[in-house]
Amino acid sequence: MVAAIGRPFSPGMLYDCRHDSLIPGLSLWDRDHLLANIIERPQYYSDFEIVASDSTEDKLSVLNVNASLAASFMSGL
Repeated sequence: MVAAIGRPFSPGMLYDCRHDSLIPGLSLWDRDHLLANIIERPQYYSDFEIVASDSTEDKLSVLNVNASLAASFMSGL
């Protein structure tokens, strides 16, 4: 399970874009199928950029966030 913008998320979970929320209790695959078919790869590096701004607009610009996701983020969803 992975936190996706503060929400628990795992492969196969369903998302309701009308309400900007995950659909609990439903998955495309069962746990055994996921465990047998998920491949993990180590990430040997990560890039980062320091933003010295308090402006939300500047931060979202650096993250290349689209307008829909930005609106969800700013409204606290």
